[in-house]
Amino acid sequence: MNVVLIPLLSLSQIMIPHLVNRWRLRRTATALLILTLIICSLSGCGSYSQSTQHSRVALLQGRADLAVAELNTQLEVERGSESELLLILERALALQQNGEYHGSSKDLIRADSELEMIDYTKTPLKDLGVYLYSDDSSPYRPSPFEKAMVNVLNIVNFLMLNEWSRAKVEARRLGVLESYWGENLSKESRQNLGQLKRFVHWLKAFTFIATGSPTLAHKEAELGGFQLPSVPERSPGAKYSPVIVISASGMVPHKVAQRLPLGRALLYIGPHPHWSARERQALARIQAKGLVKWLNFPTLSNGVEGRTASIRVNQLQASPTAQVDLTRLAERAYEDAKPLLITAAITRLISRALVGGITESLVKKKSNGAVGLLVGLIAEGAMASADTPDTRSWTTLPAQLNLYWLWLPPGTHQLRLVNGAHPWQTQVSVSGDGRPITFNVPLSRSMASGQDSPHRE
Repeated sequence: MNVVLIPLLSLSQIMIPHLVNRWRLRRTATALLILTLIICSLSGCGSYSQSTQHSRVALLQGRADLAVAELNTQLEVERGSESELLLILERALALQQNGEYHGSSKDLIRADSELEMIDYTKTPLKDLGVYLYSDDSSPYRPSPFEKAMVNVLNIVNFLMLNEWSRAKVEARRLGVLESYWGENLSKESRQNLGQLKRFVHWLKAFTFIATGSPTLAHKEAELGGFQLPSVPERSPGAKYSPVIVISASGMVPHKVAQRLPLGRALLYIGPHPHWSARERQALARIQAKGLVKWLNFPTLSNGVEGRTASIRVNQLQASPTAQVDLTRLAERAYEDAKPLLITAAITRLISRALVGGITESLVKKKSNGAVGLLVGLIAEGAMASADTPDTRSWTTLPAQLNLYWLWLPPGTHQLRLVNGAHPWQTQVSVSGDGRPITFNVPLSRSMASGQDSPHRE
């Protein structure tokens, strides 16, 4: 039960019976009290980010199989809900971490065809910010970087399966998305996605090398602004094999619900240019009443920091060839969405105050001011309890992706990557025919304490 309702319900248990007998408001008061208790029980379901916490913990502990099981159970419950597609994305990543690349690809393809991307930097707030009770009652629309990650992760799936042609098709789909960015995203948004685009050029370049198209690989390198790793001098009759290792570490900060008193919330948020004159006047009236009003909105957790680790090949170390800082992209996406999130929170606050005021006025007509105030507060408190800010985001995305591109001669080699609590190591045999080799290193870092604490900017 939300703390804002505890004093109200305690007070109602003492006063309601007496008030009902004295002013004959049995039906009104009883109905409102029952409504309050029902909404309180419904609101106990928690936010989206809370519902996916067990799967996040499992992934960070290296238990991708447990994360898949958790998400399968959750999808059974949420089948047909507005969050179903987002949960499918969560499962797709967990399946990939568990080495189930076919299943992961199937989930990503479904999500890619059904998800509609939203650009928070250009969508009119008036069309998106009007929510009476809850932000999360509308279909989930991913931010630009999340939509791109659907294709990026599917390219990884196809590389691990050695399905080179399908990797190329997925890359072309991402190219279409890039064209959309050029037409619809702001210059700043496109720049923020530059690191992710460069990572994709590396993946495409490897695909072309694997399929015997070095000219196209060098073209991708030129587009990405980098040089391909040079092939060592070859021994007579033997070919070096291109080896790619992709590792994930940490976990992006995700949205968590935050409830603050109005005065403190306004200080936290600061001046907001998108508030209308009407909203400013309504907020001023609410503050002038001197009553405790709560603003419910999502903020970012601290996440789990990613790591930049070197890979050891036999006795030599190699640094990452390419990296993507997904934490920075998640933080930028939150800042782009912040005007919408705050406008929605303000809209819901004003709506709650309006309903409370109307209820108070109606009851006053049949009783005195004390009864009207109490019943109005109960009605408003019930709505505050039901107000669950939208904490939906792709919560299981890693904080950082690292790519290692190696050229290995024929023979047996030891690869070792310390990427958290459980080092990854493997032995690879290179035949000498130049065949490409791919590895995907799953998340393996233990859960950090205080992961769901508010993000500090």
